[in-house]
Amino acid sequence: VDEYQACDRRERPPVMVVNFAVHDIWEDHGPTRIWPGHGRPMNTERPMKQEKELPEVLRSTMAPMPMGSCVIRDARIWHGGTPNRRSYPRYLPNLEFFSREYADFVAASSSGGRFNCGSMTPEVFALLSPRAQRYTKDLVARGSVPVGLKANFVRPQGRVFKEQIAAQLNALAPNASYEFKGNGFECNLVLDLARELGFGCEIQRQGGKMKAVAWRDY
Repeated sequence: VDEYQACDRRERPPVMVVNFAVHDIWEDHGPTRIWPGHGRPMNTERPMKQEKELPEVLRSTMAPMPMGSCVIRDARIWHGGTPNRRSYPRYLPNLEFFSREYADFVAASSSGGRFNCGSMTPEVFALLSPRAQRYTKDLVARGSVPVGLKANFVRPQGRVFKEQIAAQLNALAPNASYEFKGNGFECNLVLDLARELGFGCEIQRQGGKMKAVAWRDY
């Protein structure tokens, strides 16, 4: 992830992630795939496209995961999704732990977003031990905490994502532009796709946010 660069040290990951299996996850249930030993700071280039990945990488999945198990991983490790061939959703909630350096960097470079809003209610905070309260005091919300699923919780990916972006690009009038706001991976997908289709495109950064801006010159 591009924004990790400011706090990228081999001995101290900017972000550690703990994924929890709230139900059994099998090989055909959309498990997360992971490429051990690949990611920042060793690999500074972006991951290769899926069609160019090695077969053993495509099969390197976190499965089976029995209900109640967890995976602790460095967020910089290259990872991705796999098809869910079952008839019901696969859930894998997680907790993210920031290093002090990365937390300070996010606080200084961004004015909003999910990293700068409290997500713990005062009632939950009051139930924690004194030691836990020392580590989580900055997470306490000053107002109400949203609950439920966000409207855009399920986002298009892969072929569907590219088809939707291509349709919007091809609908552009001459000298018109199109903006896509998303994470670094998504913005780079838009950049590659726009250039493949003959559009001008660039990525713009403002603080910790990114967007891809494409335009039609003809």
